[in-house]
Amino acid sequence: DQFRIMASGVEEFEINIFNRWGSLKFSQTADKIAWDGRTLAGAICPDGVYYFVLKAKSVSGKDWSTEGHITLMR
Repeated sequence: DQFRIMASGVEEFEINIFNRWGSLKFSQTADKIAWDGRTLAGAICPDGVYYFVLKAKSVSGKDWSTEGHITLMR
């Protein structure tokens, strides 16, 4: 399973995922984002709640940025 975000017509698209202590675990800039619960180094993240910050801006200039929580369960 993956946490996925897909969009079209987006000029800027970036996600950062942090653990509960604020340590960056995943970051990606692409028009299709998919996180499989692994760190940037490829290690498996433990179960828990993670915080994400999504930056997204459409080509027309509308800001779709958001933030929230993801619960990872294996």
